[in-house]
Amino acid sequence: LAAADEFDPARLLQLTPPGAAQLAAQPGTAVLAHHDLMGEHLVVSVDGRVRGVLDWTGTAVGDPAEDIAGLALAVGSGAAVRAATLAGYGARPCLRGLWLARCDTVIRLTDRLEGRDDSPLPLLRTRLRRAWEAILLERVTELREDTEDDTEL
Repeated sequence: LAAADEFDPARLLQLTPPGAAQLAAQPGTAVLAHHDLMGEHLVVSVDGRVRGVLDWTGTAVGDPAEDIAGLALAVGSGAAVRAATLAGYGARPCLRGLWLARCDTVIRLTDRLEGRDDSPLPLLRTRLRRAWEAILLERVTELREDTEDDTEL
């Protein structure tokens, strides 16, 4: 990706091994998740706010971070965290969702550049930009292993 001038690999160093361990899914955090949050399943207002979610046929009990990741790719990291916070999620699932989105975008762009995927390059670049938007939550959140309730930001 660096050779193709698509992505600075130093950005991946933002997620340290201790940080990755703290962002692991916590026991008892499964919720009803959409599992397919993409642009065509979202009703987004002119100001960029998610106003509705369509097509709940693929719902399952799972990690809320997966839906937060989908939102980040569809509407951007900031909007995804706002929507997740309004839905009652705390810092841990929000940050885990952002990192899922970021890892997904790097993998998909790599696959495209190496010929294993035929997704449109402009779409992949847009998703990469959205997923890697810097948000304040990352700078102010201290995750501790002994945190039992992360519903407040």
